[in-house]
Parts: sequence; C-alpha cells; structure tokens
Amino acid sequence: MKNLKYLAIGALVALSLTSCNKDTEGLTDILYYPVITLEGDDIVLLNVGDTFEEPGYSAALGDEDYTANVKVTTDLDTSEPGFYTVTYSAANPEGFSATATREVWVKNPGHFNNIYLAECWHASNPARHYYDSPISISALDESQGLYIISDVLAGYYAYGVYPQYRNSYDFYAEALLQLDGTDITMLEEGDWYFYDGEDPEEMYDGKWDPETGVVTYRLNYYVGGGVILTPIE
Repeated sequence: MKNLKYLAIGALVALSLTSCNKDTEGLTDILYYPVITLEGDDIVLLNVGDTFEEPGYSAALGDEDYTANVKVTTDLDTSEPGFYTVTYSAANPEGFSATATREVWVKNPGHFNNIYLAECWHASNPARHYYDSPISISALDESQGLYIISDVLAGYYAYGVYPQYRNSYDFYAEALLQLDGTDITMLEEGDWYFYDGEDPEEMYDGKWDPETGVVTYRLNYYVGGGVILTPIE
C-alpha cells in the first residue's frame, strides 16, 4: 500500500525584537497538503481482455475527507499487453497538489506479444549483468509476423547502466521484429540515445519457445553476451 504524505505546517511568528512589527506576533498560518492513500496492491496483474477493477483509494486534507477531490487518469488499454499507470491526484485550495500511482501490467499468456522480465549481459564484462527489466512486445501486423519490442537492449541502459536517467534520456532502443515460426529476426532498429544509423545493431540466434514463452537472442552490442526475456506470470 502506498501512502504519500505531504503535510506542511508553516508558522509566521513575529520576532520579539524592538524593531519588529508587533501586529504579527502570535499569528500562525497552517497549510495542509492532500494525503492520498491507495488500497490494494501497487501493481495489478491482468490478462488481455480483463476488466480493471479499482482496488480503492482515499484522500484527506488535514482532518477533512478529501476523496471526492481526487482525479484519476490512466493510459490503460487492456486489449494490448503492456505496462500501464493509473495516476491519482488532488490539489488543495491553494493549488498545491499530491499524486500517487498504481501500475497495471497486462499480460498475454501463450503469445509472443506479451510482457517480460529481461536478463541481459556482456560476456566480456561480467559486472554488466542485469535482471528484471520490464520489456513489452506488441503486435504491429500479426498476419505478417511483425512486432515491436520496447527495448531490444532489454533494459541495459534504462534499467542497468544508467537507471537514474531513464526518464530524462531516450535509452529505450525500440526495434521492429519479425517472427517466423519460432525464429526471430530484427528488421529495423529505431532511433534512441546512442543510435548509430551507419552501424545499427544486429541480432543473432533469435528464438521464441512457445512452450515456455521464453525469448532469447544475441546482439553484437553485447560482445558475446545475450538476452533472455521471461514472460511475467
């Protein structure tokens, strides 16, 4: 349960100096910030086609029930696998706001277009070995076997080397994949922070195992290392 507490009490008390304005002595202004409390889990797991049922939330402003003033916004689309966010926000009369967020992970069991936790590593640098980056594969044209992966580097930069910058820089190497049976080929690498159009990434030994749902491949970027995507259960 996530409880974001923002309560600030500012006191304006006149100093008892001979040069102070005595009219302000003893006066105190109290400013309350909304406190939003989420019920249920921070992460809600759904299957494609499920209906999201709000686990519940409440808000307070000082001793006042402020729940009716909470605005809920989301990018959630349960028809597509992916990682989505539900945002709860409220502002006090002075315009200061507080927010809380809940994640909704929509999975697609048994399908290539699904959500995964990724493992990636450099064979030449054992220290560069990262786990549990959230990666999604979405269908572009299933009849042609075309799919988009959210980060073909499997979170190497966004969640590995520079996780503190993932919201400031485009470290997500989106790519166009083609699935032919169980074989995966990368057709095109999208623009990203370190993109080199003259020397794009190359994928080797791309495979999808329909039995386990696991995706594996190698990239020249990893100098002998590779990627494992394990579907989220």
